[in-house]
Amino acid sequence: MRPLAPTLALTVALLVTAGPSAADVPPPPPTAVTLAPGGIPPSQQEANGYDFTAGGEALSTVATQDVAPGLELTNFQRLEDTGWNRGNVLTADLSEPTLSMDVRNTGKVAGIGTLSSQMAGTGAVAGINAGFYDINASGAPVGLAKSRDGLQNARFGSDPTLSMAGARAAIGELTSGGTVTVDGTEHDLAGFNTPSLPAGGIGVYTQAWGDYTLDRPVGGPGNVSPEVARASVVDGVVTAVDDEAGAPAVPDGGQVLLAREAGAEIVGSLEVGDRVDVAVGLDEDADWAVSGNVQLVVDGQVGPGIGDDGVHSRTAVGLNRDGTKLIALALDGQTAASRGMTRGELARFMLSLGAYQALNLDGGGSTTMAARVAGDVSPRIVDTPSDGSEREVSNSLLFFSSAEPTGVATGAQVRPATNRAGAYRVLQGQRRTLFGSGLDAAYAAVEQPGRFRTQDPDVRIVDTDHDRATAVGRRTGSADVVYTADRHRATMPLTVLGPLDRLAVDRSQLAIEQPGEAATIQITGYDADGRPAPIEPTEVTVDADAGVEVTRDGANGFVVRPTMESGAAVIDFTVGDHHVTSTVLVGSEQHTLADFTDGASWKVETARATATVVPVSGGGHDGGDALRLRHDFTTSTGTRGVYAVPPAGLTVPGSPLSLSLWVKGDASGIWPRIQIRSGDGTVSNLDGDLVTWEGWQQVTYPIPPGTAMPIRVDKIRFLETRPDVSYRGDLTISDLVANVAPDAPPTQTEPVHDPVILTEGTVDERPQRIAVMSDGQFVARNPDSDLVRHVRETLREIVAARPDHLIIDGDLVDEASPADIALAKRILDEEVGDQVPYTYVPGNHEVMGGPISNFKAVFGPTHTAFRLGATQVITLNSSSGTLHGNDDGKAQLTELESQLTAAAADPAVTGVVIAMHHPIDDPLPDKASQLSDRIEARQLEDRLGRFRTSSGKSVAVINGHVGVFHGSSAQGVSMLVNGNSGKNPAGTVTGGGFRGWTMVGIDPSAGVVGSDPGPGARLRWLRAETRPAVDTVSIGAPESLAAGSAVTLEATFAQGTATVPVAWPVTADWGGDGVVVGERGHGVVRLDPVTRKLTALRPGTATVTLVVNGVKSEQTVTVRR
Repeated sequence: MRPLAPTLALTVALLVTAGPSAADVPPPPPTAVTLAPGGIPPSQQEANGYDFTAGGEALSTVATQDVAPGLELTNFQRLEDTGWNRGNVLTADLSEPTLSMDVRNTGKVAGIGTLSSQMAGTGAVAGINAGFYDINASGAPVGLAKSRDGLQNARFGSDPTLSMAGARAAIGELTSGGTVTVDGTEHDLAGFNTPSLPAGGIGVYTQAWGDYTLDRPVGGPGNVSPEVARASVVDGVVTAVDDEAGAPAVPDGGQVLLAREAGAEIVGSLEVGDRVDVAVGLDEDADWAVSGNVQLVVDGQVGPGIGDDGVHSRTAVGLNRDGTKLIALALDGQTAASRGMTRGELARFMLSLGAYQALNLDGGGSTTMAARVAGDVSPRIVDTPSDGSEREVSNSLLFFSSAEPTGVATGAQVRPATNRAGAYRVLQGQRRTLFGSGLDAAYAAVEQPGRFRTQDPDVRIVDTDHDRATAVGRRTGSADVVYTADRHRATMPLTVLGPLDRLAVDRSQLAIEQPGEAATIQITGYDADGRPAPIEPTEVTVDADAGVEVTRDGANGFVVRPTMESGAAVIDFTVGDHHVTSTVLVGSEQHTLADFTDGASWKVETARATATVVPVSGGGHDGGDALRLRHDFTTSTGTRGVYAVPPAGLTVPGSPLSLSLWVKGDASGIWPRIQIRSGDGTVSNLDGDLVTWEGWQQVTYPIPPGTAMPIRVDKIRFLETRPDVSYRGDLTISDLVANVAPDAPPTQTEPVHDPVILTEGTVDERPQRIAVMSDGQFVARNPDSDLVRHVRETLREIVAARPDHLIIDGDLVDEASPADIALAKRILDEEVGDQVPYTYVPGNHEVMGGPISNFKAVFGPTHTAFRLGATQVITLNSSSGTLHGNDDGKAQLTELESQLTAAAADPAVTGVVIAMHHPIDDPLPDKASQLSDRIEARQLEDRLGRFRTSSGKSVAVINGHVGVFHGSSAQGVSMLVNGNSGKNPAGTVTGGGFRGWTMVGIDPSAGVVGSDPGPGARLRWLRAETRPAVDTVSIGAPESLAAGSAVTLEATFAQGTATVPVAWPVTADWGGDGVVVGERGHGVVRLDPVTRKLTALRPGTATVTLVVNGVKSEQTVTVRR
């Protein structure tokens, strides 16, 4: 080891004041990949050279944006073997001379602040949290930190460290050390501004330490060493000596020597006037340095002995082999959208990103990343901190750009003024506000008057004003909008969708607990193909009940502020002929979930600990009953926990805003959490503040907005995550309460009747036909049941219709026993045989009472792919309720992506049909029958939409499971739900609740629709007709009508004891003598098959006929003058 370089410039990092904001700049549209496509321009949907699917990951989405010269931000989300992960990567080219880095803190070593606050005023363009710190006490870093202004703190010895000297960075063991010389004798120092001194150690503290008591380094607060000495030193001369640590009181320009045990004898022997020499430093030159706890990657290999501390959010840094490229990662964790990683997984991930060396920094709730992306003026948090907001941390690693000139335009930008996802789309006839400005050399926005224009007829530019303009979508297609400022030019893509077909609100029910609070609402429009685009507030008419005030929020949406103390109000948003409503709930009521009078029936569970839970009569905060939890956290250094478990889950009524629990604390710093199961089945935790108090205090557990209701409380949890803390704890809890929003009438949503299901007509003339049946759910112990009879009748109808293929879309059997599977095979052999080729797709009932191996032994693979002429058919296994929770994990999803890639490239394929049992979205209000992993659902929808856009080829999804017939569209993809073919339906007769099957008709020649398909293109390729099981059909019409009059026909069919209206999604065939169906032709009467409106045209007699799945009814109508 080289001699330690003396460092006496012991100062805090200087803060550089940024210049004034150069432009009134709206925040850019997000790069959050869960919101793609359309949220960011296509040019930014790139991976920056990273391969986020190198390990077989599926449904990956990625986007990259410039931050400054030499610095780029890439965010991603992907499905791994263990679940979803989402993160952000800063990639720094260290050879870029205008890019620099530094380690910064709050201005005090023993002080904490958010990453945003540490960046404020420094001019930094990006940053991440850095070192581990004394989280529950001083807040000082526990390792090494050196800024460009000098050493900030160190625990002397060797630490795995990221450092930089010149234009190269290094990761490896870096040794820090120091000495104090007294009367010619050198004594080793144990640390510099460190929060913990070892027994017998001597430390040196400067004013940079801050105000936190020096009792902490010598064992405080609870175990201060009895042998302590301190000496104040100025200019190498002792000015004071004391035998207590206490307040820092560091003299100006001086230091404090603090020591314990053997070190205290040395420091305690000093006298005022004695000379001492202090030297501290590093064994290698470094402009700056910050330590982590584990080197994840060493020389291109996973580091040895990295250990496992569980699954968490992660902050890590990596370097390429020559140290000229730095990779900084902030990985989200502890949420459904992002699981996090273990250290081993993190090491392998850093390797996959190209790291030759990599270091683990402070993760968990500390993980935070911020960046000022190109075209913005200030940094913004780009990750999702697992605490729900930024945690205050000890220090940070910041990135700076010195590119010149600053504040002077060297380029230009143009983008939407709204920061909503989908901002680069606009519906035909709707408006998109645009923003343009200059960009300086560091890519920051600067004010630069310019001109907006486009040469594409699909878009018209209106209302230009300084740095803003409005683009109006004129017709479906793509256009480039150009902004020219001085000599600088920028181009923005804008996609025009079809006309507005329906509206949606992001929050149909909005809960505001306190009257003084405010909340936002955003409106989205959809075209007839289910493609979304933000609706700007200027396009919306608002009608709000008394009690709330609604104002515009720029180009993004609306701000809602209650003017009443409590109650409910309805807001109606209207655009043209379309409207949508949102209910605002103000205030809350308290509902007691547990008063612990049943405390004896509560049980205890533990993790790496022992514990007891006992009832305490009269021991509550107000004299009521309580539970006492005593736990031993001394037997492990891993995450430990004690959980109080109720005898049954506690269902929370209504729409709770938060839960509250009284906790009698022991000041241990334990972490209180409540485990809940939300209405969609997701298990998650609500977090409270660390228990740093003694005595009674009420803990509030906020419930995140968007949590599916109702929720159920499963466990009251207390956890210890600090490996260096060991103790026996004693807590008492009482009165678990839910703060519930007031009741309000449900809002009405207009049903969407997608024309992918024919209301009138047939698909018989289409070149390709696929029959679909599902949900028989019979059992072998009752082989002659009505369910079996219904399935046999359905199969006979299908065979008689002679389709090209039959898809059995899951749940043919009920309990999946070998006997059930054998009966299914026998029925198919007897009713279908080789008359129609078929594919059996497993549903949840194919594993309900037996393993999937029972199915595979008879019917083969659970997911398949085959060609049907020019149509690629892909079947998927959703038997677990997800596409990645089955016997082969995410393999079928990676295969799906490969098949889509191949289909896009194959000129012989014009379209893709995907069949799986569970739909992406359940059309019924309870949403109980859709893919249970909602991240998977949205990513799959996104992937299929991007396939259609990028390949120009059609795609559709066919499902079962729900128990109703339904059709919809999303991102231009038709979605069909087949109803039950055997068991009774789940929905109402007016909502598709009838038995039957579906015939899908495809015209392969219409499958290639191009990158900008107009409305209706998907229907020319694929439509479907429902084939209900029909006993009789009836028409209700008057015997005579006066010419020019009109009447709405009553049309129904009987199915057992049910009477079903002949209306969407029932497919019927209307006709007859003297009857004109639709708008064209001449006859006695005209019939609109959608509305069933019958108009008398001229005198005469007409016979109206109605056929539903081969069953016919007639009605004679006489038209008189």
